Amino acid sequence: AIIPRIPLAAKIGGIKLQEKTNIAGVKVPLTAYDIFGYLIPGITFLICVLSFEFWAIHKLGDSFHAPCFTLLKITYFDTLERNWALSILYVAILLNFTYVIGHIISSASALFIDRMLIFKGYGYPYEFLLNIPSKTPPYSRSFYRGLFFWLNAYLLCSYYICITNCTLDYLIKITRGILWFLTLVSIVKIAVSSIIVNPKSPLFKVFKCFSKSKFGPFVVRPTKFFITKIFPVFYDLTASMLSRYINTRRSFNEEFITRYKYHFKSNFSLEPENSESNNYWLSYCFVADKSPVLSRLIVNWLHLYSYARNLSMALYVAFIYCFISLLIQKSHFEITTLYALKWLPLGLFLLFIVMLIRYYYLYVCYYSKFVFRSFVYLNEMNTQDTKPK
Repeated sequence: AIIPRIPLAAKIGGIKLQEKTNIAGVKVPLTAYDIFGYLIPGITFLICVLSFEFWAIHKLGDSFHAPCFTLLKITYFDTLERNWALSILYVAILLNFTYVIGHIISSASALFIDRMLIFKGYGYPYEFLLNIPSKTPPYSRSFYRGLFFWLNAYLLCSYYICITNCTLDYLIKITRGILWFLTLVSIVKIAVSSIIVNPKSPLFKVFKCFSKSKFGPFVVRPTKFFITKIFPVFYDLTASMLSRYINTRRSFNEEFITRYKYHFKSNFSLEPENSESNNYWLSYCFVADKSPVLSRLIVNWLHLYSYARNLSMALYVAFIYCFISLLIQKSHFEITTLYALKWLPLGLFLLFIVMLIRYYYLYVCYYSKFVFRSFVYLNEMNTQDTKPK
């Protein structure tokens, strides 16, 4: 049988469009990015949480409150095993639920990992790969790197106190001290940033007058030194050792950078030093337009690093979920005897760190470098083709 083509007419902005649609050619709108970027992280989160709650119920019985496991148990009924249509519907609803969770996890990873840790803490890779000076104040980036370390240090100390029922006075004081320390530094940073970002405000004028006064240098300089050097020192020491091993902070050589800047300016009539993130976006658009083959390779690396980033956030959110569950219910049972229940969340946290490192390695050493190498390569090949023979 011949399936007819159905003409679809539309009128947009006064222009009549005629489109032919083949019913047999309708495809499910599910891409590889949907699977690796949303679905798998959502499923991973649910598996981690359900494993934790299943083990807790197995050891502690119904006295342990397990919302996710209980919801799954309530919605599952015996009829599903005998009716394939209901089984397919149930699986479809479950996959849709995990897909939504994956979107939430992806949003969290984009905000806290990509925007805060990478952009605000490090700067996007084009800056150090191409030796383009950053316009972000150094104290701001040091603050976000230090914030990442101290916030997780507070979570781990609090988790240790929770699972061991620790009554050591000094450890409790250290944990509370970290919290107050974070709060104080955050208030100072927010206050300074809000003043400096608006030079026309009266507070900015007061700040400038104070910094130039007799006592100003004794307050401003030590504060700046503390935020830029002392606050992120533990994070920077660990990250510098790791980056030397996996080469995530090594820039291109001078000859390559010179060629890139020349081609960028020739193609877009823009100075790379003043173009900020357009260095990445315009290079990416150029490669996507000129070479479908290289574009597919770039998209492949995009899927891989996005998968690693979202998966790391899924593990981190699962760790926090397990921690809160134990923290709320620790008065009802003795946690110290449940070794597997204690170490499972810590395992999730370690896997979060591993996948976070994996994400940054793919993002810098494969994805970002390949974008700029492809851009230079296509321009160099075009230059050779236009040379007279």
